Amino acid sequence: MNPGADSSGLDFNSYLKRIGLAKEPPTLDYLKRIQKNHLVNIPFENLDIHYGGRIVLDINSIFDKIISSARGGYCFELNGLLYNLLKWLGYDCYLTSASFYEKDGTYSDPLDHMVIIATLGETDCLVDAGLTNGITHPKQLKEKEITLDYDRYYVIEKNIDDEYLLKRSKDQLHYETFYKFRKKELKLIQFLEINDRHQDHPDSYFVKNKIVSRLDAEGGRIVLSNKKLKLTTGGETQEIEILNEDEFLSKLDQYFGIKSPDLI
Repeated sequence: MNPGADSSGLDFNSYLKRIGLAKEPPTLDYLKRIQKNHLVNIPFENLDIHYGGRIVLDINSIFDKIISSARGGYCFELNGLLYNLLKWLGYDCYLTSASFYEKDGTYSDPLDHMVIIATLGETDCLVDAGLTNGITHPKQLKEKEITLDYDRYYVIEKNIDDEYLLKRSKDQLHYETFYKFRKKELKLIQFLEINDRHQDHPDSYFVKNKIVSRLDAEGGRIVLSNKKLKLTTGGETQEIEILNEDEFLSKLDQYFGIKSPDLI
């Protein structure tokens, strides 16, 4: 057996190589580097939905797609795979779900998003590498502690239902709830139904939109959609219109290293 593989045959050393890290003992500093490097090197993408593929929540299939084939994925794939890496590295962690705050004051489906809770000593941390534009570092579950991720402030609060609220702000004065979550362990299998809904329902955001996104090493963001390429760096944003499919595929290769034959 490959020395970097576990009992299921996953070569986690290849995973670490994909995100530019070597194996280290499980510490908070290492966890921070894992999440940031994950966001820089592995894109969020939902391209299977648009090119005849199928997003299957099987850990071996996810590993083959993201690591062996150098693709990306969306939250269930990205955080589902990252959870397995963290377990292999020796972190005490589990999967749970989050629901997004909507403009009308309601929340999305309770299983709408997958996140990871990692425990280091007496401190629990929120880990999330599965968003197009979210946290870049793990957040300790300490209420009222404000942290800065490049150009955005974050704070975690608790509501009367014992739920954690992840809030964010651009000016440290006005915070808006981004999503809520509980410290309740879930299994990958519990996300199967909503995973199918996200890729099959005609009203699904992921069905209506192609989206590819990754963090750049300096904290900026590169986002490619059906209609435009959006480059954000140093607080400045440049938008380039995408006129046709050939241009989309060219930018996909240029900025994310994903070539069109890999989508078929």
